[in-house]
Amino acid sequence: TATDASGNVGTATRTVTVNPDTTAPVITVTSGTDAVAQGATWTDAGATADGGETVTVSGTVDTNTVGIYTITYTATDPAGNVGTATRTVTVRALAIDDSHKGGIIFYLNGSGGGLVAAPDDEATTLSWRAAVAACSGKSIDIYDDWRLPSKDELTRLYINRSKIGGFANSYYWSSKESGNYDAWQQLFFIDAYQISIDPKSGSNRVRAVRAF
Repeated sequence: TATDASGNVGTATRTVTVNPDTTAPVITVTSGTDAVAQGATWTDAGATADGGETVTVSGTVDTNTVGIYTITYTATDPAGNVGTATRTVTVRALAIDDSHKGGIIFYLNGSGGGLVAAPDDEATTLSWRAAVAACSGKSIDIYDDWRLPSKDELTRLYINRSKIGGFANSYYWSSKESGNYDAWQQLFFIDAYQISIDPKSGSNRVRAVRAF
């Protein structure tokens, strides 16, 4: 509005449009573990919104079932704009040399089960009876059903020895007896040679196993 010396009043108008806030929050997915072996533990690393909004999470990951899972993160700002982001988590089938159920997998039976070996040999060489006792009394994590491997299991362990690791170039005890005084053992270098005339009183290397 303007008024001249004679009292005449002039007016003009400006129209100002206030655009509504239509920008949704930007969600950043925190880097984490997005591929796990079946049966392993998965922890969501989460996500954050650029405006500090609360981020809600939907979706689950069943680590006991092989598949691809989607986790969705959502945040809503004060204007009602909704932002989303997703995380894809892959649960893969178990494989030889996976850490699992207290040990390292050296055999899979094709039906979801198999055998794991303790990560290391027992600290010293042992007589057969001491080896049986050491394995049956072993506890790793929550698992206390360890045992000396059977003759055939020892062969499977030998086949995958390089993937499991920690084996000595020596003989290892099996649980298989060949009489009152002898038990089977297997050579862990050169070949898979097994013998059944080693006295139980002798000392050999020991690696505990368990089934899952």
